[in-house]
Amino acid sequence: MIFRIITASWGIPVLLFFVYAGKYWFMFLLLVLILCSTHEVNLMMKCKNYNMPFVTFVTSFLIFFGNIFGFLPLAVFLSTL
Repeated sequence: MIFRIITASWGIPVLLFFVYAGKYWFMFLLLVLILCSTHEVNLMMKCKNYNMPFVTFVTSFLIFFGNIFGFLPLAVFLSTL
């Protein structure tokens, strides 16, 4: 319970800063969160003896930038290949 309060006490102001700072700072925050979550999924898969290739990071980048620059359907199609 105390960890949730500690996380919220610094996490909410940081999130509000990035939202207030503008589009590019918020996109940077989203990119960092995407990389962290992809890394965490890779670590969870390694615990179950599954090896996820580096392509998962490339796929995350591709979908992220596809959403920003407006070619999301193409990015999703390429990532499924």
